[in-house]
Amino acid sequence: MPGHHDPTSDDFVCVATLDSPTEAHLLKGVLEAVHLTPHLADEHMVRNYSLLAPALGGVRVLVPASEVAAAHRAIEEFESGAYRLDDDPDEDPAARR
Repeated sequence: MPGHHDPTSDDFVCVATLDSPTEAHLLKGVLEAVHLTPHLADEHMVRNYSLLAPALGGVRVLVPASEVAAAHRAIEEFESGAYRLDDDPDEDPAARR
């Protein structure tokens, strides 16, 4: 289809490497929340052979090459706390203004 870009046709690029499969899934969820299409590589190897995780290089978070810039922005926002939840969910949001 002309003008339609299929992100699955791109080469995949590693945008993060994490030691923990749980942290990798969290980051994958962050990227999916901003409508990107991340994939995890080596998750099962790290999970099954956790003592070898450093030698395996950890769990790689991959995105299509066309999404790399957006993924880096989302990761920076996440790491800076942009998606942090309030400490007190019962607090009235109007009281913070």
